Amino acid sequence: MIGLANLDAVPSWFVVLPDCEAAHPVSAALGAQATQEISHPSGRPWLLGRWPKGTVTIGQAGSTNIAVVGQHATTSDQLARAAGRIQAVADLDRLAKSLPGSFFLIASVAGRVRVQGTVTGVRQVFHARVGGATVAADRADVLASLLDAGLDEQWLAIHLIEPPILYPLAGRPVWQGIAVVPGDHYLMLGQDGRPRSVRWWTPPEPVVPMADGAPALREALSAAIAAALGDTS
Repeated sequence: MIGLANLDAVPSWFVVLPDCEAAHPVSAALGAQATQEISHPSGRPWLLGRWPKGTVTIGQAGSTNIAVVGQHATTSDQLARAAGRIQAVADLDRLAKSLPGSFFLIASVAGRVRVQGTVTGVRQVFHARVGGATVAADRADVLASLLDAGLDEQWLAIHLIEPPILYPLAGRPVWQGIAVVPGDHYLMLGQDGRPRSVRWWTPPEPVVPMADGAPALREALSAAIAAALGDTS
């Protein structure tokens, strides 16, 4: 059964739905509390939630939608051009590595959905089976509300340990039935509503001399900070 507690106290959240009829009960349950909705190219609900103005940027071309959610300097035109080059969800790897900032990258490509957060784990992707489909979200508590999920008391106890536990255990949700995607993976939702975790990033080999790597690191950090501050100059 799908339930949903009052989410008025949650200032910002989103849920990502697969492009299938099995996700309809979830979209119906969220409809009363979501203030924003974005559709798949098919017309079915894709992103539902509540987020501040300017947080989400969308680009579309043909059967591909791309959304960037968070702190970034990406424009709709840039995403639309990128969408025109995408044939499969794996084609987004290059785009994911090129955009500065701190954000979620979400795509709907010919009925398949890709959802990813940050490699660092600052922005995590959670997912759960709700009814007949797997859905993803930026907050585990929103999924727990949909599932009316109980607490995993063992993991809750582990989170209360002092000193705090470290990665990767620290990021695991404390609700039953909810999983988190590793930062170096993305979640793919098929047209049957089933999930698959795919690795898209691996640490580069340490072959670049420090003298050569330092300027590149400085440029990358400057671009990320500028994107987070909204400075596009």
